Amino acid sequence: MTSLEEILNPLTNFPDIQLQEETEITNVHYHGHMSYMGKQVWVKPLQTPDHHFHHFRQISKLLTSLSLMSSENVTAFIGMCYNHDKTCMLLLDDYCPRHSLHDNYAQLHSVSELKSSFVQDLLKGMKFIHESSRKSHGFLTSYSCLLSKNFTLKIAKLAYAQVKSLLNHKVTVLKFDLGNDQEIFWTAPEVLRGLSYPNQKCDMYSLGIILNEIFMAEPPYSDLFLTPKDVYQKAALSHYSETYRPRTESRMMDHSMKDLIEQCWHEVPEKRPNIQKLYRALGEIMDLKQSDSLVGRILNRLQVYATDLEIKVQLRTADLISEQKLCDALLQEMLPKSVVERLRAQEHVQPTNFSQTTIYFGDLLGFSDFASSATPFAVVTFLNTAYSHFDNMISTYDVYKVETIGDCYVVASGLPEPNGEKHITEIASMACRLVQEYENVTFRYNTRLRVGIHSGTVVAAVVGKAIPRYCLFGDTMNTASRMMSHGQAGKIHISPESAFLLKSNASFCLTPRGSTHIKGKGDIYTFWLDASKNSQRRSDCRSVTEILMFANISSCG
Repeated sequence: MTSLEEILNPLTNFPDIQLQEETEITNVHYHGHMSYMGKQVWVKPLQTPDHHFHHFRQISKLLTSLSLMSSENVTAFIGMCYNHDKTCMLLLDDYCPRHSLHDNYAQLHSVSELKSSFVQDLLKGMKFIHESSRKSHGFLTSYSCLLSKNFTLKIAKLAYAQVKSLLNHKVTVLKFDLGNDQEIFWTAPEVLRGLSYPNQKCDMYSLGIILNEIFMAEPPYSDLFLTPKDVYQKAALSHYSETYRPRTESRMMDHSMKDLIEQCWHEVPEKRPNIQKLYRALGEIMDLKQSDSLVGRILNRLQVYATDLEIKVQLRTADLISEQKLCDALLQEMLPKSVVERLRAQEHVQPTNFSQTTIYFGDLLGFSDFASSATPFAVVTFLNTAYSHFDNMISTYDVYKVETIGDCYVVASGLPEPNGEKHITEIASMACRLVQEYENVTFRYNTRLRVGIHSGTVVAAVVGKAIPRYCLFGDTMNTASRMMSHGQAGKIHISPESAFLLKSNASFCLTPRGSTHIKGKGDIYTFWLDASKNSQRRSDCRSVTEILMFANISSCG
């Protein structure tokens, strides 16, 4: 950034002025963002035909009036001076780092609050100009609507055309300079046709075009692909049988806003509203307040968002807690609660040895015949009904459902939380109830429950990471499975170890089965557990101790 003091002669005696740089190309290199006396300015060169001032009084009067104008929505005028060799005049404008409204359509798409802020700033600036000694802007475009660093819209190029005209020895300015044909998009038809000087009604036409730009967030006529020359020919050379205006869409603005914009660019100047009427009408539609600012509106919106977010967070938190409970319930169906807590804490679950456990194995005799004749859907429905029935019943016992394998249902007691010597009575009571009630259900077809029970030591561990499973290992599991597979339909087959643990409990009646050859185990003296309802030890039942002594296996247990 060049320091202006290095290239300028001392300022003339003219009052200070503010105008914004155009997009046209100039061969004078004093052009753009510079520093002058510690202030950021924008410099715009203006060529003079003979490098001398004419119309001194008019220029002095114009610059004096501009220097007295002060509004937060009109750019402040800094000054005008010669360059070092007096080949051109330089206009010094207040620097707006965010450039023009025309350069910020993307911001209008992404930040809705900017639309209200820009509309309010634009109306306040034009109201100030129309009520000032200047009376009108004359050449208002979205290029002359500049944005400060805090996104305040400021109207620039005020009286720019008059200054340029006087420097070129012209006392009056009519319509526009065709050399800068971009302005045609915002120029009123009567000015294009040479029927009127720029005035307040022309400003209202330009204002309607800019308001439409703000709400549509796109350049004027972009949907029609019209060039400035096309617009000039259609507006200036037509016989007024057709008017050409930018598009308006109801999805981008409400119906009242659309009507106001169309009134602003009405073909007949007298039917366009004045700035005061437009200010009041838009203030009611958009709820604009005199004291509002972009920062204030954003803070109010943030407060609304914060309140809304707090409510949403509370609702989402409640949903999260509910989902977490559901997730915990599902996990605890797969894994013990203590294991779930360790895994959630990212702790490694070590294999655990449980010395006092009883294992239940139960399968459905006749299921293979049923499955071979039924559809897969019927098989799944049957198993789901049976297992759901079992799940409901075992929930009242101190047991843990280990797994289901086909038609085999595996339950353990004494783990994952040890329960002392209760493990055998919990499994025995549960087994009696399952067998009794399954005999009476209506959905069992020709299947019957066959149960095997064995007590001993097992090792429990979590296997797998993607779908972890709580698995039991040890000979106790194998023996319990053999008790089931060598049992009979509707009966509970138990090992001598389990029978020995039940010897002191009068609630259960054991009947010796005798020595039975168990695959992989040899001959074992086993028992039937009477599952009849409210079974009590009958007088003809021999005591377990007596039976075990007779079988020479009293050392078991």
